[in-house]
Order: sequence, then C-alpha cells, then structure tokens
Amino acid sequence: MASYAALWRARMEMMRPGNGLMAALGALVGLVVARSGALPLHAWIAAPLAAFLLAGFGNVLNDVRDAKLDAKAHPERPLPSGRIRAADAKTWAFILLALGLYEAYVVAGLPTLAFAVVNALALAAYEFWFKRAGLPGNVVVALLVASTFAFGAVATGTHPSEWGLLWLLIAMAFLSNVARELLKDVEDQDADRGARLTLPLVAGPGATRLLAFFLVNAAVVLSILAFFESPDAWWQPWLGILALADLLFVVASSLAWVSAARSQRLLKLAMLLALAAFLFGATAGAPPAW
Repeated sequence: MASYAALWRARMEMMRPGNGLMAALGALVGLVVARSGALPLHAWIAAPLAAFLLAGFGNVLNDVRDAKLDAKAHPERPLPSGRIRAADAKTWAFILLALGLYEAYVVAGLPTLAFAVVNALALAAYEFWFKRAGLPGNVVVALLVASTFAFGAVATGTHPSEWGLLWLLIAMAFLSNVARELLKDVEDQDADRGARLTLPLVAGPGATRLLAFFLVNAAVVLSILAFFESPDAWWQPWLGILALADLLFVVASSLAWVSAARSQRLLKLAMLLALAAFLFGATAGAPPAW
C-alpha cells in the first residue's frame, strides 16, 4: 500500500499540479472574459479540466524526455530518483492526453477538440524538436501558456474579433512567459551545456537577463491600454489589482540580476494576480453564467 501511494505521489508530482491549475485558471478567464451570455454548465467544468489534464500531459512528457538532464540538474524528481519507472510515466502521459482530449470535446465539440489536438501536437513538437533549439522553444512554451485563454474563449463560440481585452491578457502572458523561460535557461545553463542551444549559452546570461527584463516591461507597458479601454460593465477596482500585478512584474524583472529562480517565482505570482484582476473585473456585472 505504501509503495502504491508513493507511485501516485510521483505521478502527481510529474504533472506539476500548480502549473495545471494555472492552465485551468487561464481557460476559466478566457470563458469569463470572452462570453457574451450564459454558457452550459458542462463548459465551465470541462474547459478548465481539459486545460489541467493537457498541461499535466505536457509536464509528464517533459520529465520523460529530460530524465538524463534532470539526473544532473534535478536529481530529486520522480524519474531520476527512481520513484517511478519510465514505462509507467509514459503510460501516465498517454492517459492524461486521452482524458484531456475527451474533456476538450465535451466543452464545445469539434472546435475545442481541434484546438486541444493542435496544442497537444505543439507540446510534443516542443519536446522532440524545439526544446533543443533554445529561444524558439521558449517562444513555443509561451504560446502554449497564452493559448489557455484562447481555448476558453473558443469554448464560448464568440468570434475572435469580439474577445476584447482578452487579447491584451494573451499578449501579456506571452511576453512574460518568454521571459520566465529565458530565466529558467539561465538557472539551468550548466546542465544544458552540450544538450541544448539556449540563449544564455549562446549570448551569455547577462544578455539573456536583459532581454527578459525588456520583455516583462513590454508586457507592463501593454497593460496600460486596459486603463483606457476598461469596459463600463466591469468591476472598476480590477484596475487596482492589475496595477499591483504590474508592480510585481517590474520588481521581478529587476530581481533577475540577483536570482533567476526568485525572479521566475515572482513573475508567476504577478501573472496570477493579473489573471485575478481580469477574472474579478469581468465577473462583476456580467450576465448569469448558465
């Protein structure tokens, strides 16, 4: 029983539930911001669940592909530590993929299933090809993170031209997550040497930190548009929450020169706060959810 429980703990750890919850929250924000009326209850449940499961699939696949690198950089993770076998991890990734695609179909049929299939293929392409390329891989990961908002919006059936401020959030998420991926590469450059062609290994950690700094602050500059385009029906204090998120973004980008790891964590917190701002702002005064 103890070993069975340990195996499940390893499976859940490989999923990185925190990242999965961020993906689920992204899909939920997409639903809330883009919808123009009531949605069926199953959409509110299945869309975040699909995002959570597919994010878990990507994270497990990442650990399977990175087992040798993690033996040096992260030996405590489930695969290099021997807490789970590679065959079991691959089976777990397949189960998560199958469940995620099923839930994506439940959300809104073929449109959301097609969106999820494209994302799953992009996750696989990243692991097998783009990851080794460094910066292109960073861009793919950031696009995948930002796509969670678009997935929720697609589930509403609203035309992309009517997504409004959601496009702003998508752009902010993309820029800040490219920066996070760059800072991860700064942190892992010793383990990546000889295995990946990351920007810190090509241009140096200083130039990489500088690029991350500019990307984060570009996201902050973009967010200023929200203060001029805020919908009248939204809960106006949401702009105060967004301003606090912007402050954290600026601090996090500056912290990159002190600690790349701490800067990454603070960037994640800033993005979570920005998500909360959009979620609370769009929820107040909105029509009934279902």
